[in-house]
Amino acid sequence: MYYKLENTASEMYQKLYDLRKNELRIEQENEDHIASRFPNWDKTYMGHRGQQNLNRVTIYLGLGFTDKSLINPKEFKEHKEYNDIYVPNNRTKEGKAVSEFLRNLQSSSFFELRDMLKMELYGSFSFPFLEIGINEIILCYFDDNYKPSDEFVEITSREFDELRKKPE
Repeated sequence: MYYKLENTASEMYQKLYDLRKNELRIEQENEDHIASRFPNWDKTYMGHRGQQNLNRVTIYLGLGFTDKSLINPKEFKEHKEYNDIYVPNNRTKEGKAVSEFLRNLQSSSFFELRDMLKMELYGSFSFPFLEIGINEIILCYFDDNYKPSDEFVEITSREFDELRKKPE
């Protein structure tokens, strides 16, 4: 179900706004950290993108590079299935350090969002999706089993998509 939260004075709005702004900052800083450690990185990666995981930010498992000749084989090895992706070579000290570097990038927490929304989860569920839309409106997608407080206004998927579009 799709929802919007427009009351900028509400405590819930402020919490969700701050959480999402922080996640966007983390995404950018993580990219910057990877690019500074691996200048040869071409921005491609293997991992879990976006909010649909427990960390709520992209999880990097492997990276793509512009110049394959500059890759240190002690740090990376070619992925078995994806020829343009290199994963940490966990057989070496250097590779384990890369693996730890990727694991220790900043993250957010699904559980923090769950606590803010006072969600009770049983069995399978969809991860909540949170975005800041046009005019700083908070847009959310929640599992059908979750019923948010009355300050959230249910909207259609079409309205959700329209409010997500940033003016060009």
